[in-house]
Amino acid sequence: MRELDLTNYSTTVKEVRNGKLVDKKDEYDVKGSLVSILFMPGNNVNARESFKRQVLANQIETANGSVLLEEADWQKLVDAAEKLENVGRNDVEFMHRILDASQVEIKKEEKLKLVEVSKEE
Repeated sequence: MRELDLTNYSTTVKEVRNGKLVDKKDEYDVKGSLVSILFMPGNNVNARESFKRQVLANQIETANGSVLLEEADWQKLVDAAEKLENVGRNDVEFMHRILDASQVEIKKEEKLKLVEVSKEE
């Protein structure tokens, strides 16, 4: 399984204020961005796959702090991230979190508990 950090982070963007280019702190919406790349054009998502991705999107949106993903679900995010074009400096941390997500070993008993807890929610 892969653990993905979902916490937002601060970025610095350029903004024109009073005719001058100044730095502005902005918050990067990690959850929203992850969900967006799952459904972006170019992923060639058919109807059946869109249902699977919606389940993954819900899992991401309802998680707090981080989320544990099966390898197949993590790979969907990796594939989508690798198709992104015009990746800017503010996106580097986002890409790092996807592409370099920590691999976590979970025992079968722990995995069953995670499944039971997610069904209760």
